[in-house]
Amino acid sequence: MSFIKNTKSKMYAKRQVTTKILVTYLISILLIGTIVPPINTTSVDTWWNPQWNYRKLLTMNTTRISGTLLNFPVLIQLTDSDLAAHAQPTGDDLVFVLYNDNVTTLAHEIEYYNIGILYAWVNIPYLSNTTTTKIWMYYGNPTCPSQENITGTWDGNYLMVQHLNETESILYDSTSYHNDGLSIGTTPTQNGKIDGSRQYNCNDTIVINNITHSPSALTVETWVYRDNTSFIYVACKGIYSQTSTDWILYLRNNQPADQGIDFSIRNHSYYIRKGDTPVGSWFHLTAVYNNGCASLYLNGTKIGFSTGWPSIPNNYPHLGLGNDYLGNEGTTYPMTDVRLDEFRLSKIARNRSWIKTSYNNQKDPSGFYSIGSQQQAPPGENHPPLFGIPAPVNGSANVPLNLSWNIPINDLEGDVFDWSIACNNGQGNSGENASNGTKALGYATMYTVWVNATDPEGSGSFTRQWYIFMTEEAPPNTPPVFGTPSPANGSSGNPISFSWGIPIHDSEGDDFSWSIQCSNGQESSGINASNGTKSLALSGLTYATMYTVWVNATDPEGSGSFTRQWYIFMTEEAPPNTPPVFGTPSPANG
Repeated sequence: MSFIKNTKSKMYAKRQVTTKILVTYLISILLIGTIVPPINTTSVDTWWNPQWNYRKLLTMNTTRISGTLLNFPVLIQLTDSDLAAHAQPTGDDLVFVLYNDNVTTLAHEIEYYNIGILYAWVNIPYLSNTTTTKIWMYYGNPTCPSQENITGTWDGNYLMVQHLNETESILYDSTSYHNDGLSIGTTPTQNGKIDGSRQYNCNDTIVINNITHSPSALTVETWVYRDNTSFIYVACKGIYSQTSTDWILYLRNNQPADQGIDFSIRNHSYYIRKGDTPVGSWFHLTAVYNNGCASLYLNGTKIGFSTGWPSIPNNYPHLGLGNDYLGNEGTTYPMTDVRLDEFRLSKIARNRSWIKTSYNNQKDPSGFYSIGSQQQAPPGENHPPLFGIPAPVNGSANVPLNLSWNIPINDLEGDVFDWSIACNNGQGNSGENASNGTKALGYATMYTVWVNATDPEGSGSFTRQWYIFMTEEAPPNTPPVFGTPSPANGSSGNPISFSWGIPIHDSEGDDFSWSIQCSNGQESSGINASNGTKSLALSGLTYATMYTVWVNATDPEGSGSFTRQWYIFMTEEAPPNTPPVFGTPSPANG
């Protein structure tokens, strides 16, 4: 085992930072051991984490919030030159922290980030129209992995959240239910309400397979942009509204006034029909079912209400977005330019406050909050060294038995520091007088690596972190393989005395035992044999007789795996037995 230092650096901080040491370690490792949690001795009383160099304060606008909401996903949409200058190019270092304690991190999902342009959803535990809510946005850590928690952004009552911003045919659900969609014909477009969207024409559809919901509660939310098509299925769990649906939300265009939106269940046996929608501009639709009561919302405002409905069935397994899931409605009423964005299903009935606040936030994200100026980590604070991303990455699997394990370490102030690294197979190294050694690794084994870096000039502040990886599965140990025997299997005309042979090969090169037995009782065998031809000398065989040869080869190192095969051959016919032959008599005949 050997350890290597590498001086490559990846620091992007605005202030003058000198990367002092970047350490790379070569490690050969063996077995699981005790896990040591990260420890940081630097005080963070006024700063969430000193490894993040910048932050901004976001203050929610109480006038855009309707009531009190728990675990509400707020859209943060902005273009920010400070983010462009100091955040990672991927936005992986973005962290949202509750202002009240400056400790609690908030789950977030980044829908889009590129050079300071951000579309992110942040789960805020408590949002109120009477109490001002503030959150910190931290950034400026050039080496950390992604801080996203996508499924944690959406509360467990969301069955599906489709941002519809993908460019491929698979459309990914952000919830833990994994109700992913398949686009059949729809086109990705950047002309969406929030980032990208999907555009429909003719009979395009998006299919969500095998989705079920509660029979007593349902909320459907989406943004829609429509053309002048007479009937547009926004969402249909089934095939056709009159005969084959669990539920459907669709638009009725060019119809009598105030009858433009229709939400129904049970083959349209129960429906609510209200409102009118514009052509060529985005609008927000919400349909809610709650224990026999149904409501329609347009742009966050309730426009219709109905009671006395039965429960919603789950007779049809698939959900179609923008069409029924077979695309039939689009064939009858072909679309030319219909778009959907930000489609959501909930297994509960979202209340009026939730729906109104969602609309306010998504319609005008910049008006939903104000953003403060950039703050930098206190200049007098001496930070401990930073760890980058190890290779192999933390939690990796199928790592080979011999590898180079390395990790970048950077001190923000450019101070020199001591470092040490230890693995639970007993090997370790440090910045001084490191000892080397080599030990064999075990297949399919989890290993833990601890790394420590101490900055003496930072009053002894240090960072300690552990990382894990798993070695690859052991390759299969196959039994020995037989080649073509000599004479060939099924051959005839063989002499009554000869040497019968067969090649035996072990793919792993293991020694093996072998035996060859003939049906005449003769046999040969060997142990600890290597690859090659094994033979049996045969003699005293009978003419014109069928013989059977059994061959066995066993690999003890392959857990006793073996190969057993039988072969046949026939000996030659006996030479003809002729009567005596007379020579020439003497005296000669006649």
